[in-house]
Amino acid sequence: MKKKLNKTVKIISVSIAFIISLIIAIILAGAIGGVAMGVAPESTFGLVERFICPEGSHLEYTSVKRSFHEPGESEPFLVCVSETGEETDVLLKGIFAVFLLFFIFIFLFVFTIALFIALFVPDLLINWVRRKKIKVSKGNNISKEIPLTSIFQDADKDGKPDIFQMKNYNQKKIIFNGKQYNSEGEMPESVRREYNKIISNIDFNNLNIVKSTDISSKLSELKKLLDKGLITSSDYEKKKNEILSEM
Repeated sequence: MKKKLNKTVKIISVSIAFIISLIIAIILAGAIGGVAMGVAPESTFGLVERFICPEGSHLEYTSVKRSFHEPGESEPFLVCVSETGEETDVLLKGIFAVFLLFFIFIFLFVFTIALFIALFVPDLLINWVRRKKIKVSKGNNISKEIPLTSIFQDADKDGKPDIFQMKNYNQKKIIFNGKQYNSEGEMPESVRREYNKIISNIDFNNLNIVKSTDISSKLSELKKLLDKGLITSSDYEKKKNEILSEM
């Protein structure tokens, strides 16, 4: 499943890279080709001479200024001249050939870079995300580092990432009579009744753990209650702070 997902991601990445490269190449080929034909037309059209002129003929470029045009304007002529002196107009063919030539070179250059990014960068990012950990906290007392990938988990399938609901990270499992449960709902009915009976008899507001004045012993006993699932994390933190305040 993991390999299939990675293959799908790479296919999508390569497709996006191809489309982006195509768009960039079309834009730049038109811009660069237009500038090249305007600044150095003879040299630019000379690059495509072999593609637009038949064998045995050569390419000639001329620019004729018309007196009735605005100053600086001119009309270009591009012809292939055969050995017999016959001229064939190839201006449109030449412009298209120049555009195509620039497009091919630009596309190959851009797509090579985009392909490298598409094939390798996602893997680097995925590995970084898998190693990256973030710190989440609830209140002032609970703080824990979790994998960054956990932000995408939705264990209860409610459409909301668990990290925003603060689920799973601070949740304590219930250990009762030597067995572990994720929640009261997993307990058999008879076990749940016994568990609830014990919990109902605990006064969390006036929880008297031990009569000993030893702080460490009190904390140890309090931790045992938490590990057994007899008190919640909030009750544990509240009572722990009370004990520590006695120091």
